[in-house]
Amino acid sequence: MSVSEGVANGDSIALNNGDKFGSTVLAQGAGPTMTGGNGNDDSIRVTNAAVKDLTITQTDGAYVGISVNNVTVTLISFGVLAQQGKGATDVIAINAVTAPGRPLALNNTPTIPDIIATQGCGNGDAAVVSNIGLPGNIQMTQGNGKGDYAAIFTSSAGYKALVGSYVEDFYGDASITQGNGCADMVDLDLGNTFNNVAIIQGDGGGDSTIVQSSQVAGGSIDLSQGNGAGDYAAIFASSAGYTLALGPYVEDFYGDAGITQGNGYADMVQLDLGNTFNNVYITQGDSLASPGGPSGQGDEVDIDATTVTSDIEIFQGDSLAVGNNVVTIGTSTQVLAGGWTYLVQNGVNNTVVLGGAFDRSGIDFETAFLDINTGAGGGGFVSATNTTVVYGSDFGNNFVIDGGGDGNTYADGGGNDPDPLPYSANYSG
Repeated sequence: MSVSEGVANGDSIALNNGDKFGSTVLAQGAGPTMTGGNGNDDSIRVTNAAVKDLTITQTDGAYVGISVNNVTVTLISFGVLAQQGKGATDVIAINAVTAPGRPLALNNTPTIPDIIATQGCGNGDAAVVSNIGLPGNIQMTQGNGKGDYAAIFTSSAGYKALVGSYVEDFYGDASITQGNGCADMVDLDLGNTFNNVAIIQGDGGGDSTIVQSSQVAGGSIDLSQGNGAGDYAAIFASSAGYTLALGPYVEDFYGDAGITQGNGYADMVQLDLGNTFNNVYITQGDSLASPGGPSGQGDEVDIDATTVTSDIEIFQGDSLAVGNNVVTIGTSTQVLAGGWTYLVQNGVNNTVVLGGAFDRSGIDFETAFLDINTGAGGGGFVSATNTTVVYGSDFGNNFVIDGGGDGNTYADGGGNDPDPLPYSANYSG
């Protein structure tokens, strides 16, 4: 079934009340141009319908909207494809799309149903996907407009199978890409279940990504932000990967929480509210100011209420870094790391704060191995409170805290094991 409308403003298409169709194509903005007609304020609504698959297209009008609610697609379809052009303040809302039916042999399934939502370069676009239950993927793309918003709530994608003692995942990728506009936002929340999460934001400043209450059993969470200043990335109350006990050891599978931020200054990463990962990898850039902008503002990483099976690795800047970076771990709620905690900062006047949550157990931060380097520029500051390092330096050093230059200081807050934490000759305490 196919319905097509032209470029007049205020057009609408609606399917509802139990409509049933095969492959369904709904389009607005087709045909020749007309004076005063840009397709502004167009709308397409599909509600309480059953289709094989659904394709919805709107062109470059502003304030256009696509709404898909309580729709079923078939297991042998591509699912739902929603596309909008470069108009501003466009909205895509896709809710409660499922693919019911009896199980099919995979070799008889030519396609897997996905959700794909694409918006152009207009400012202030919004795309929200919620209550999805499909065996395929969820993919969202927005262009270079500023102030865009993309969200996934209470959804699941993909599936898993137990192969011997191991879990193998199929499809289930939740991916969101936003362009170089500033003040873009991504929000995953309210109980999502995926096999992988990948979020990419461009070089606009003031972007934010928040992943909360989301589980990624068979894969990883990867967040990437470009060179804009003042970006924010956070993961709260989420988990990734799984583990198997092998005698006295634990082997972890998948489960990386990876966050990368570019060279903009005053970027921030936060992990909190009860995360469980197998590894945490965080990289921040050089904190470079734009011409005429403020200088000397470093980046920050704060980790609390997080359990990590293996390693925490944090890198702030490289040889060109300004410095003034901050890392805090376990300052408000306990953090446990079963492997290596490796913190590398570059530039000058960097700070690391370990512990201070005053957990009932007496341990605010525990890690098997610890190595800290606050950079070659000097002015480094490290404090530790209720911090336990089980085996010392992973490099085999007789210290776990180091940094170059002059004026490096260690402050011992007590309750550490060993106490004080050993530091190199480049530090004084």
